[in-house]
Amino acid sequence: MQAHYPLDASAQIVNNSSMGVLLGVIGWLIQCAGKNTLLTAPILFILALIMVLGIFFLAHQKHGYANLLVLGVFILVLLCYVVYLKSFYGEALVLALAPILCVGIRHLVLENKILLFTLSAVVIIYAKQQMIFVVPVILMLLLRNMWLYGVSNSRLWVSLLCIISVCAMLLGAHPENKAPNQYNRYFNGVGWSLLQSSNWPAQRFEERHPYFYQHQQQLKTLFPATLPHYNYLGTSYLPTASTLLDAARSPEGTEAQKKQAQDLFDQLVAQGRPDVYLLTLVQHPVILWQLVKNTYRTVVRSNYAVDYTRSGLHLTPAVAQVLVNAQTQLARVFGWIFVVTLLLALLYRRSLFSAAIVVWMLLAPLAVVAGDGYFEFEKHMTAFFVFLPCALMAVILIASKSSPVSPSENGLPQG
Repeated sequence: MQAHYPLDASAQIVNNSSMGVLLGVIGWLIQCAGKNTLLTAPILFILALIMVLGIFFLAHQKHGYANLLVLGVFILVLLCYVVYLKSFYGEALVLALAPILCVGIRHLVLENKILLFTLSAVVIIYAKQQMIFVVPVILMLLLRNMWLYGVSNSRLWVSLLCIISVCAMLLGAHPENKAPNQYNRYFNGVGWSLLQSSNWPAQRFEERHPYFYQHQQQLKTLFPATLPHYNYLGTSYLPTASTLLDAARSPEGTEAQKKQAQDLFDQLVAQGRPDVYLLTLVQHPVILWQLVKNTYRTVVRSNYAVDYTRSGLHLTPAVAQVLVNAQTQLARVFGWIFVVTLLLALLYRRSLFSAAIVVWMLLAPLAVVAGDGYFEFEKHMTAFFVFLPCALMAVILIASKSSPVSPSENGLPQG
């Protein structure tokens, strides 16, 4: 990230995420003040201030056992991903607002207060497209309160409407990702699962991607010829499909060559359409088992140190070295931290509601692979890792058993 960016007539800020909206508002205010430069230091300060305030209020809540676990996990998250605060990535907002959402969850569960919960949840969900996966956790919390406090509670319905509205906005926010996601879903996700990429001598996507292409000729002989377009299995949208698209749009090729490239591109991308993808899994059950096995092995064997986030915080050399060492060690085990802390939280608070949240969160890695294959797997898992403290808070807290209305007034059965 640069220290500043010019806000001239050619500068465009796309408001299809929470970060885009934030930058758009800041840019508009700067231009209203007669300036034309967006400084990044104030953005870092704002995000850090929001996060610190959230940590402060979370630490001063009652029922300390739950808070200690949540705070402890958040500190681990912060150590590993603090550099995201100095970026325009959506994860920066999720990281900054995670403590606030934890406090909001407490207010919702224990006091049926929805304002802080709703505001922070809306911003976090709209921060990244894959955060739509955590919406069921948010909805489960709201629906439980409707059970306890009555389905006629207007505040809960307002919160529910806000969550649903932002989901609708998010679903149509990134049409440019459709083709890459569909291609990677099948060719990268299914291909690498069949090859059991978690066993490769590589721990990150930045290492696995070149490893596959370096050994492509021998690896592709392992794919069953009965699978659709098996010659392309294991490849990624970048560079394979994007090269086809470039050929289809090249001014140097003949019309026949362009049409051939475009037709092949369309056929390959269509293979990752949700209905076609699911049909392939149904017709070849072995794929599903290999996909599940390789996904969770990848979760716990991956190194989540993403190179392009390892920069920028101005610290003394000694402190910087300590931070780098901590990040390096944590990044190697964060998959285990994600799985183990969720299971420990379930053991601590054994209930059907808690089990539903834990199981759903443990499905997040499968959602990543079913969404974009293993392409940038570690980066795509980051948002779920940063959301982990919020999920733990939802699992651990016990909803108040006293409610202002009786179950019969809810129109729900007693007992």
